[in-house]
Amino acid sequence: MNYLSYLLATLVRILPYRDIIEVLFFAAAIYYIQLWLKQDKSRNLILGFYIYCALFCASYYADLPVLRFILFVFAPSIAMLFIILHQESLQKNFITLSNPAVPIKDQGNWIDELIMCSLTALNRHRDIILVLERKDPLKSLIHAPYFIYAELKKDVFDILLEKQMPGNEYMIWINQQGKIVSINSSWKTQLDEDWISQEAEHMHVWKQHALYITSKTDALALKINPLSRSFDVITQGGIVEDMNAEAVTTYLKKQLLTGKRKERAVSSMQQTQKSL
Repeated sequence: MNYLSYLLATLVRILPYRDIIEVLFFAAAIYYIQLWLKQDKSRNLILGFYIYCALFCASYYADLPVLRFILFVFAPSIAMLFIILHQESLQKNFITLSNPAVPIKDQGNWIDELIMCSLTALNRHRDIILVLERKDPLKSLIHAPYFIYAELKKDVFDILLEKQMPGNEYMIWINQQGKIVSINSSWKTQLDEDWISQEAEHMHVWKQHALYITSKTDALALKINPLSRSFDVITQGGIVEDMNAEAVTTYLKKQLLTGKRKERAVSSMQQTQKSL
């Protein structure tokens, strides 16, 4: 016991408590900054943070006072740049705190309504892409000519079906609360040739965009195919084609009502199809 007390007293003398408090404070601050930057899936900000820290450390150990001074002076500007690039996630956090949670029963109702509207579109031979926004915001990835925020109802959906612009893919943007955010939307993203695989290179353009966006966010894309009377679902960078209405309904309810599951999305859809 005396030895432990002596050892503790020696450590306190070697490492004053003020230094320990400061080290713990800055270590916790850096840790939470990294977690905050990691939440942004659309931009790899965490890599830029690591590069900046590595340059600062390298300038110190290489005895480069000018470079170290410049990095130190511009640190507030770099922090402001990270905040600007990360503003979508900040807005998402504030919106999540201010909006009341939607009851699970109500969410299940709008999913059933969505499938009924989709079957109506099938009967009318309409080729439609439905993008379902979840926790990650899509404003920076989807262009909306105007915002509607209308309740997903069959009569409203029937009216919006007539608003399709000729010559364009009809894409409808729907959020997780079952509201139609916008119609006649379009992709904002520009596909990176290095990202597109040989298999995806021969796919339709909408599939390439949907694969890219769903690999960066938790969004879900649903394609209505009137010729085959089936649905294509793309989520988490995976695609399953030719699903029937019952399989799509089961999968959407599983994903949107129990979003905490960690299972792979593609394997989950395949298991749903096999069970049906």
